[in-house]
Amino acid sequence: SNSAESASTSFTTDTASSTSSSGVSGGLPSSSPGESKKVSWGSINAGETAVVEVPNSALAVTEVSFTVEKATYNAFVKVETATLPESASAFSGTTYKTLKITESNVEKVLKDTATVKFKVAKTWLADKGLSNNGVALHRLVGDDWVELTTTVGDDDGTYVHYTAQTPGFSFFVIGEKEGAEPATAEEVEELEAEDPSVDEA
Repeated sequence: SNSAESASTSFTTDTASSTSSSGVSGGLPSSSPGESKKVSWGSINAGETAVVEVPNSALAVTEVSFTVEKATYNAFVKVETATLPESASAFSGTTYKTLKITESNVEKVLKDTATVKFKVAKTWLADKGLSNNGVALHRLVGDDWVELTTTVGDDDGTYVHYTAQTPGFSFFVIGEKEGAEPATAEEVEELEAEDPSVDEA
């Protein structure tokens, strides 16, 4: 019976500790693998384009790419889910995903803008009554949100794909475009009509 008791004790401790750690971490990458993607480069040559491919759909971002103006060394770019700093002003629209993109030795040699590709679930758009072009990438500059130039790409049946240009990295919100036109009745019907065919497939 001793062994059984010790087993139950250790089990209780495990449960408690795992619950408290996940509660405290609030989705920090260390506790949830797959919620972040980091790519490092020993060196990137002047004029070279570096690409971070993000295979994990939990991040919504699918790719970050940028070109450097001059050679840079020991660079990295990291994409992760994040909670916003308390100083940040509230994002006015509906939020799909909150992210943080951090870098080292990239932004200071960035040529033009970096490209961020992301995807948004069509079910979310339908649920929020937004049309495909009612979404943009927003960047936190200081404590304010700046809407970035965002282009609507393909619709693969499940997700709508987007491409945005950013002059730098920090916190980002994928969310409703300012002054976004609500989806028309036809668009909503179209989205709803497509759902059953997706289920059958």
